[in-house]
Amino acid sequence: MRFRSGQLLFAAALFTCPLTVQQSPGNGPSNLRVELRSTSGSNRFKVGEPIELEAIFSSKAPGRYLEPCGLFGKPNSKPNFRFPLCRFFTRWFFTIKPANGWTDIRGVETFSGPTFEVPNHDLSSNPTSYSYTLTDVYRFDEAGEYHVTLTVAVGLDDESTQRPPGANPGANPYFVTLTREIVFQIVTTS
Repeated sequence: MRFRSGQLLFAAALFTCPLTVQQSPGNGPSNLRVELRSTSGSNRFKVGEPIELEAIFSSKAPGRYLEPCGLFGKPNSKPNFRFPLCRFFTRWFFTIKPANGWTDIRGVETFSGPTFEVPNHDLSSNPTSYSYTLTDVYRFDEAGEYHVTLTVAVGLDDESTQRPPGANPGANPYFVTLTREIVFQIVTTS
């Protein structure tokens, strides 16, 4: 099994800091909104057709939640040549059901180079959008219905995520974890 850096950080946070993870009733606080959708507006795709997703984040609570940093391996639009030092590096992963009919086509991914500080921004009522081409990572080989779930951790903007200069960027992992699902129909080309 291969993991993206966001997945490894998420897994490490889950296993090394289980007491600091804040679970949210009803899959999220009512003042935090995360939507997962297809950028084309369609949920029906042909085998081999590109599928681009969009995750949209907003909050009705000003100053409560940090804007994602490093979501989908894209640290605020910086190339992977540099490693971001975020106040809270966003942990995320996708799961796909059923477990057959698709293939994980990722190779080994590396992030290298110098570090850089990423400015802190809070989520607001003005939505922030992040795109992800699902078919760059997963190839859908068979027609059928697929449930794609995004699990994402959103950092809290409080003293728990204040990182003193030079401190480990993952040292204070206070966050809420949300899941969002989208269902696709993959059809054969005829």
